[in-house]
Amino acid sequence: MVIIFLNMKNTILLLLISILFLSCMKSLYNYNLEKKGIFNDEIQLKKIKKKDKHIVFFPIAHLGTKLFYNDVKSKVDSLNEDGYYFYFERVKLDVADSLLYRKFRKVVGMPYLKNGYIEIIDSTLQLKLKKELISQPSYDLLGLDSINSKNVDVSLDAMINYFEENHTEIILESCDFETSIFEKSTCDNQKRSDVFREEVIVNYRNNYVVKEVEQSSLKKIAIIYGAAHIPGIKKQLISIGYK
Repeated sequence: MVIIFLNMKNTILLLLISILFLSCMKSLYNYNLEKKGIFNDEIQLKKIKKKDKHIVFFPIAHLGTKLFYNDVKSKVDSLNEDGYYFYFERVKLDVADSLLYRKFRKVVGMPYLKNGYIEIIDSTLQLKLKKELISQPSYDLLGLDSINSKNVDVSLDAMINYFEENHTEIILESCDFETSIFEKSTCDNQKRSDVFREEVIVNYRNNYVVKEVEQSSLKKIAIIYGAAHIPGIKKQLISIGYK
């Protein structure tokens, strides 16, 4: 009887600890998402100019609330009527080129997301979020088309080549071919490269955008890019006379 009582007591204790842990995990996860602005219902535009050339930044979130993307669409429509041309972010890639994407997966530690960033939360998190989130809608649903916008981004091929030419070749192993590009790698030594993230995913692409802005004769440009890119792009433009 004493043993049964102790076992029940331990079971209840473990259950309470688990509930407390999940509660803390939920609060921490929601806090981090809120801190990153993922729960915002409005996008905060940023503006700079040089002489008669005006730049508006859309620090887009690739995961957000439906109200957030409604607000993005509303502001896109408003600036479109005001004569702005839009540069948007989208790495050019060919999913059929699995070899190239396997190299990318090896340095970023993440498979190709068919359904956007919401796929990460759906597959790894069984917690109730503060607000319902959706993946970023396609650009056409946000008001962009072939007349008022263009894709100003690099290709995945260029990103991989840049990294290998300036750092080291990405060597694929047999374990890198055991799963599809839509799944996690089975390699034990799968680690994310911070160098690839900072220098290639962020800075290399930022430089491409800044060069495109400087070469353009357009007087009104709106840049729709991930929020992590905006500070770097803005800083570079300010260094060459924008304010």
